[in-house]
Amino acid sequence: MAEEQPEPQKKERFVRYVGRSHIRRISAKDWTGVGAKDQKQTEWSVRNGWKLPIADFSDNALSYFETDTGFVVDSEK
Repeated sequence: MAEEQPEPQKKERFVRYVGRSHIRRISAKDWTGVGAKDQKQTEWSVRNGWKLPIADFSDNALSYFETDTGFVVDSEK
C-alpha cells in the first residue's frame, strides 16, 4: 500500500519594497493617479518586513510595479 504524499503548498507571493525609505506609503489618491483607482492605501515598513501579500493588490496596481524599480514582485516559481 503506497503512502499518501501531502500536496505541495503554494508559496505565498509578495510585493517587496527595496527602495531607500524607512516607510513607503502609497495612498488611495496616489494609486488613482497611476491608474489603479480600485486600490486602497498600502504601506511597507519594518513592521511588515517591507513586504505585502500579492493578493492585497488589484491587477492595475500590480501593473504599476513593472515601472517602479523600488519594488520587486515575487515570481511564481
